[in-house]
Amino acid sequence: MLRILIVDDTNLIRQALNICFQAESDLKIVGTARNGKEAIAKIVKFNPDIVVMDMDMPEMDGLTATTIISEYISRTKVVIFSSYSHQNYIERALRVGASGYLLKSQPVDELPEAIRLIHHHDSPFARPF
Repeated sequence: MLRILIVDDTNLIRQALNICFQAESDLKIVGTARNGKEAIAKIVKFNPDIVVMDMDMPEMDGLTATTIISEYISRTKVVIFSSYSHQNYIERALRVGASGYLLKSQPVDELPEAIRLIHHHDSPFARPF
């Protein structure tokens, strides 16, 4: 069972991802957070396998949080979940330690399999850009 933490400052996104992943028997949502600072505290508390992390958030953005997570909590993989599709954003996310990068524009029914691919095969993308 993959344990997932959802991190996004938009409540609707957190709820939609929660619903999307709850339908999968091998995926379990262990918590949600509204920013990178909350995410780090919840990673320590809930020990997720995967963090689905937004890039732009108040208090601490996703890239700063990913840098900290990859340096100090390396057992947890971070998947950036963003609306930015420009190559510079993707490269920056991977450079700071993200294990993958998914677009918010992807069909929601593709997300569970994308998370599995990233977790099990260390594939940085669910599909090519």
